[in-house]
Amino acid sequence: MGFLLFAARKMQLKREINANSYEQIKVQDQLQAATKKTAAFQEQMTQMRSIFNVANKTLYANALQNNYGSVGENINQDNYQAQLGLAQQSASALTNAVSNVTDSIFTAVNNVQLAQLKAEEDKLTTKKQSLEMVAKLLNTEYEQYDQQISAEVKEAAPKFGLA
Repeated sequence: MGFLLFAARKMQLKREINANSYEQIKVQDQLQAATKKTAAFQEQMTQMRSIFNVANKTLYANALQNNYGSVGENINQDNYQAQLGLAQQSASALTNAVSNVTDSIFTAVNNVQLAQLKAEEDKLTTKKQSLEMVAKLLNTEYEQYDQQISAEVKEAAPKFGLA
């Protein structure tokens, strides 16, 4: 009779092992999706920074052109060079300010978003590790019940022969 109880528990363990395996597959898929999402976000941030760098260079060129246009034509050579230097400084100051603002925005967005994505990855990694530990325990118990069933069947079998 004991071997029937062991067999029932063994069947229950097999169901739990299968459910655990299915859950591990789901978590692994979610973890891969989270990793891809993190990589895609980082790629998007790189592309956005490149776009803003191009825009910043265009802004510098436009500011320089506007400042050069404002330099007077009827001034002497020394004054003209000084005015051109001021025009370049003005254009540089403008683009540096814009660059600093956009960099700080990108850094803040990047830090917040990456922290959220990494937290999700860490959560899924921890869940996966937990499921793997449970799977090991269930498999160990399953093997023990295998041995116990064999022992119970041997014990329950009728013994023939001379005693």
